[in-house]
Amino acid sequence: MGKESTDKNLGGPLWTVRDVAEFLGIHEKTIYEWVSCRSLPCFRIGNRLRFSPSDVSRWLQARKEGV
Repeated sequence: MGKESTDKNLGGPLWTVRDVAEFLGIHEKTIYEWVSCRSLPCFRIGNRLRFSPSDVSRWLQARKEGV
């Protein structure tokens, strides 16, 4: 997974679109669609999207629980 930036909460690397897509087992285009709809939490560093692994995990858990 990407190692360009660091997640301050975990002390680990932030994820790229590719990393999140691989983690979720879906196409990168779907990640962009979810980001566009503001469904998936992310932030930008310059013009690049980055994701906190802990935010993605919480988002996924909320989806599993139907919240």
